[in-house]
Amino acid sequence: MIGWSLQVQVFLRTMVLGLVLGLVFHFYWLLLRTARPSRRLITLTDILFCLFLLLFIGGTLLLINAGEVRFYVWLALFSGGWLYKAWLFAGLTPVLGKICRGTVRVGRWTLRLGQMILRSVRDCRQSVGKMWINRWKRGKTPPESPPEEEKPSA
Repeated sequence: MIGWSLQVQVFLRTMVLGLVLGLVFHFYWLLLRTARPSRRLITLTDILFCLFLLLFIGGTLLLINAGEVRFYVWLALFSGGWLYKAWLFAGLTPVLGKICRGTVRVGRWTLRLGQMILRSVRDCRQSVGKMWINRWKRGKTPPESPPEEEKPSA
């Protein structure tokens, strides 16, 4: 049985984890509100977000209390999330909103840059292909293989 002081430390650390999770959920919610992605993209990001949180929470709980999940751990997680919602949500919304707008701008800029690069590669590939086709049309075909010699039949 672990002592009371260790249980209080675990409770407080797990409460801080709940606060951090509240911040992460708030950021993700604002990011989706700002970006307005399609339903398919929302489904994909939700799955990836849940997998990330599963790894994050699991790893953090392993560090905090060796993976022991007791009732007070759940109580601390939910109370940390509730404290975030009650005390920090309204104050951090404008700041996180600006960060989300910047994140969306950078993401869209990166997407446009990637599209431009792919278009350039495609156009270059097409022009090189046309160049080779035009060479072959003008009669500059690659040399033919030498004719095979007939062997005398015995």
